[in-house]
Amino acid sequence: MLFNGTTVAFSTRANVWKTRYSFTPSCYMTMDNDFLSSNRLGTMTNEILYKHDVNYTHNSFYGDVSVPSTIEVVSNQNPSAVKIFKALSLETDARVWNGSVYTNKTRDSYAYQEGALNPFVQKEGNQYVDMPRSATNSSSNITFVGTVALNDFSLESYEAQNNSEVYDDVALRIQLKNTPDVNIPVGGGSFLLAGAPNPRLIGMPDGTPQLVGSEQGYPSTSNGEVWFQVLSYNESDNTLKIGMSNVALGGSTYITNYFQFTLDEDLDDGNGGDVPIYIMTNPVLDGDNMRGPYAGIKLTSPNSSSAFELYSINVDYEKTKLDGSLG
Repeated sequence: MLFNGTTVAFSTRANVWKTRYSFTPSCYMTMDNDFLSSNRLGTMTNEILYKHDVNYTHNSFYGDVSVPSTIEVVSNQNPSAVKIFKALSLETDARVWNGSVYTNKTRDSYAYQEGALNPFVQKEGNQYVDMPRSATNSSSNITFVGTVALNDFSLESYEAQNNSEVYDDVALRIQLKNTPDVNIPVGGGSFLLAGAPNPRLIGMPDGTPQLVGSEQGYPSTSNGEVWFQVLSYNESDNTLKIGMSNVALGGSTYITNYFQFTLDEDLDDGNGGDVPIYIMTNPVLDGDNMRGPYAGIKLTSPNSSSAFELYSINVDYEKTKLDGSLG
């Protein structure tokens, strides 16, 4: 499996020449110990024949500029068994690789999992990396904290706190009705969800106060979106300190504008005035383990200027109790 010009057979994607034609090979052959491939350019009837391994310009096919070597494989041993995928190793003389892993692609959209691979590290001569956590459809990164009174989510509650001598910063504190039995994740990456049976993110993603279903995934703040974050937990008085992302400790304008939005009907959910509280953290760090009957692995080596070999791709996994092969 030489990646020195012969890898075109394993290249899943190539650049486009003059933005019109794809350079994915359409035919392969060997002749007199030479490896040849051809490509039909778009709707053109003529094909370009390319002879591999004739020079040291690697990964440049059919007049295209040099492109990275890419490969996509599926680890599908014992396809009836649901597995937890733990690690990936490469037997190769190339040091730099990146890529992603996915599973359950053919199932419903709520089962699909995908995550980007961290940088590989060298162990015992091989390239090694832990399987990523799933950045999609994860629930392990959502922690139930407890319940609070619906009245705590009010403009009056906020103004009473910030006009008193007890609190001297712009934030909202909500009193938990129970003593948490979990470690509460706090900080800039901990976003507040509220309500039941379907907890929702609280914020202003488009400048308008609203509740957004948690199925939208981990909130983005890169485009100026504003969301409630759990900044800290005070064990002595059992309160959560809530602020807004992208605004230092909230900002009175954002919080007062938000609480002018009526939340009673949206958060009560028939729970008698009690609101269940959850915290969502980054699924890339805390998400679900990659779990399914198979693992799809996409790999790219950006070093296209040098010849290298990829001997083997090894996947480490463990079976779960959902092993259909046991009958």
